[in-house]
Order: sequence, then structure tokens, then C-alpha cells
Amino acid sequence: MENNRYEIQRKINEDEFSTTFKAYDKKLNRYLCLKEYHDKNYFENLTNDLKYLSNLHHPNILEMYDLINSSNKCYLTYEIFDGISLDILFKRKRVSESYILDVLKKILLSLIYSENNGIFLGNLRIYNMIVDENDNFKIDIFKNFNGEHFGDSTAQLKFNITLLLEILEESNIDIVNSNLNNFYQKLRNYTFDDTQSIMKDLNEINYNKMPSSNNESIDNTIKLDLKNEHEKNMSYKIDENIFEEEIKNNQRSHNYLKSFLVYFTSVLLAFFAAAAIIFYYNSRPKAPDYVGKNLMLAVDQATANNIELVVDKSVSVDKSNYNKYVVIGQSPKVGEKLLFKKKIKVELGLEKENTMINLIGLNLKKAKKELSNLGLNVKKVRYKKSTVYDEGLIIDQSIEAGRKIQNGDFVTITVSSGKIKRKETVDDEYTPPEENERPNEDENDNSSVDNNDSNSNNNQESNNENTRKNDNSNSGE
Repeated sequence: MENNRYEIQRKINEDEFSTTFKAYDKKLNRYLCLKEYHDKNYFENLTNDLKYLSNLHHPNILEMYDLINSSNKCYLTYEIFDGISLDILFKRKRVSESYILDVLKKILLSLIYSENNGIFLGNLRIYNMIVDENDNFKIDIFKNFNGEHFGDSTAQLKFNITLLLEILEESNIDIVNSNLNNFYQKLRNYTFDDTQSIMKDLNEINYNKMPSSNNESIDNTIKLDLKNEHEKNMSYKIDENIFEEEIKNNQRSHNYLKSFLVYFTSVLLAFFAAAAIIFYYNSRPKAPDYVGKNLMLAVDQATANNIELVVDKSVSVDKSNYNKYVVIGQSPKVGEKLLFKKKIKVELGLEKENTMINLIGLNLKKAKKELSNLGLNVKKVRYKKSTVYDEGLIIDQSIEAGRKIQNGDFVTITVSSGKIKRKETVDDEYTPPEENERPNEDENDNSSVDNNDSNSNNNQESNNENTRKNDNSNSGE
């Protein structure tokens, strides 16, 4: 990360998509917030919106510093402001009406500034409003920022009113009997046309009618911030003991029931977390078996199962040469669970050259199995009468035994449809010629040709049978 420019100090916040740390910038000698995004694609989708936020320079809005998109990680750096959100403050400390009025004005002035610059922040919540021990106020626009509703000018007024109502309703003041009640009712009835009109109505509330408070007015606070404008890029001093006394008092006031509820809730959450982890683990698919398979076949099967095969970098493989390699190892192994990204790393070896085996005399089922083991395909099955083989046995094959074959080759096989039955007639019996009677030479020639053809066929099938027996005998040895 920029040659270790940033030194991580501690974790500040964590949400579904990112983790925020307090970090030290060694180059500029300052503390800042460093937001690390878990998903690179998610970060890149937010980049344009985040660039707009870099144009905001207001004393009550946290300022963005930099976007870092490295090869492995994505980061956002911005101004650090050590404090607590308003919802936590209201639970720990009683505030006055004048304090609430100051906060509302600071929020509205910040929103008006943003809208005047064409930037609509979207759905801000009470937890985005941060205050420190000196009642300094900032809007943390980066906390839980996901780009949703960002730039939605038509809905911005509704979001602003919802935010102000949330602050008033969660504060510990008696709104109904306060000087803010009339303003509160107008917010509830959505009687305002824009953010400017809300600010105008808020300015009409008289400070003098409110209970005394030592909080500074918003105007004086802004003037002080603008007076020290050069300090807006400086980090605030980290005080780990903010509201420490109030926290200790609250801890002492916890009774047995609250402690039990906290313990019970923790156990329940731990149970559901464990169940979620177990469910996620069990739901992951198992790694199929690709060892011993031709690389082309393995890639096709993996693609069908939405799995990516990653070849060991030590072997340079071109797609046109996939048939030359065979998978000899894989990680994860067969049956092991796949990770979130379904990838399997495979080790390759050169495919052994295969030769065609003799199928003559095998039945069709066994012949097909042998062809499948060799990676061959049956193109066509023909049927023909045989003088040697019974019905269902192979009597011929289109690729001769001993020839080199490649994965995916097609073979045509001929199957015996039954033996040829010879007709036993009187003509088949031998009758000696009568004396002084010689056989016709044409008949002798034809008989000789027929006998030769018959003997040739019988010899062919007998030779195939002997070849198969010899192959099987050699295979057994």
C-alpha cells in the first residue's frame, strides 16, 4: 500500500463491505481514517460517486483525501474526527433545546451547501452525525456509504426531513412542551418545499426563549472553523477517554436483568453465527474428480459445472494442444469443499499415445466400454451374418488393431447378426462320376472359386479370432 505509507493504529468501524481504521500517514505526518473495501468490483462501482464527494469542503462535513486502487486492495482515506454519533450521545447525556437547535442548523447549512454544489448526499441517518467532547460537530458522509440514493435530487428533501425528525424524536428533550414543537409538527406534515425553507423556519425560533445553555451558537462555531481554515486537513487529537465518566456511570447502573439480557443475546447471536458458518460450509460444492482425464474433456466437464480449472503456471498450455495433456493432480482434492470462488488448480502430464485394441469376438456392450476407456466414440453399428461368430459378437472394426488413435476419434463396428446356416441337400453329397464321364471344366472352375471365397472368409474370421486370443493372452501376461 504505497510502500507502507499508512500505519494502521486501530479499527474504528466495520460493515458488510468495508472496514475502517484509524491510520497514520507517514508522508504527510497526520492521522486519518483509512477505509478498506473487501470487494474490488464493489469499490470500482462507487468510485465515481466518491469522486464527487471530494469536491465538498465544509467545516461540518468530513473531507475526503484520496482513493487508492491497488492490485490487491482498495482504500479510501478521509479526515478523522474522534467522537460519538448523536444517537449514542442522547443515550449518555442530557442535552438542551438550544443544543438541538444548533445541531439542526449545522446539519441544514451543510446540506444546503452540498445541494448548491449539485451534490445530493441521499439518505443520511442519525449515526452519520458525529459530535466530540467539545461539542464540535461533523457529518460523516462515508460511514455506511454504498451509493444508494446518491444524487437523487427529487428524494433529497424527504431524506432531509426524515433525518431531522429522527434527531428530534431520539433526543431526550420534551418536544411537545418545547419551543421546537411547532417546527417539529411542520416536519411531520411535510409542509416544506425545499431545504432552504426548512432553514428559514428554523431561524425564526428565538434563542432567548430557550433554557440557558453554555453551548456555542452555530454562527460562532462556523466562524471559528473558517478562521482556522488551514486546519481543516489536520487530524484531531485522539482522546480515548471521551465520555468515559458517563460510560462508567451507565455501567454501574446496569441491573441483573439487563446483564442477563446482554448475556442471552450474545449467546443467541453466537449460536446463529455458528449455524450460519456451518450452513455456508455444508452448502459449498465438492470438488469433482478430474485426475486421469484428458485436459480437453476435463475443461468441458468443469465448464458445465461452472468450475474454473487453473493450470499450474509451470506448464504453458495452448488451447489448441489441450488433447496432448492429461490431469495428474488437482487441488482441492476429490470430495473436498470448494471455496467461494469455484476454482480447481490442476497439474498436467503429457497424454500417453494410445493404440487401437482388437474388438473382434467381444460382445457389443464390452466393446463400447473399451472404446469409452480409450476416449473413442462409436460412430455406427452395423449388423452382418457370420460364419464364425455367434449373434451379438464383434466381427469387424473400422480402425484396425494396433493403429494410433486420438481422443475423440470415431469407430464403426460390425456385429454378427447370427451364424450362416449351410443347407444340407443331395447336391452337397459327393457322387463319383460314371466311367468315361469327366466333370465340366466350367463347373470345376466355379466350384473352385466358391470354395476359395468360403475358405477366405473362414480364414479371415479365424485369423481375427486368433489375433484377439493372442492379444488377450498378451494382456494377461
